[in-house]
Amino acid sequence: MQKISEYKLRQYGQRGVSLTIPRVFANDNGIRFGDPVQIFRGNIDGIDSLIIQPKAIPNLNKEIPDVNNPKEVKE
Repeated sequence: MQKISEYKLRQYGQRGVSLTIPRVFANDNGIRFGDPVQIFRGNIDGIDSLIIQPKAIPNLNKEIPDVNNPKEVKE
């Protein structure tokens, strides 16, 4: 897993809270304003976690590093 950044949650009316998606993630996945994303809840290293995934993954003609393979992740 690769940490991209750290943000504070913001109040979003009475529905809940909002969180900004890091621009690097949006750019790497071709996500634009209004595009749907899927949010999953899982357990990563014993910690209750949220996983964000683009609903439709576009063909960007470039490789995105596999965060589970440290050799592919550039710091």
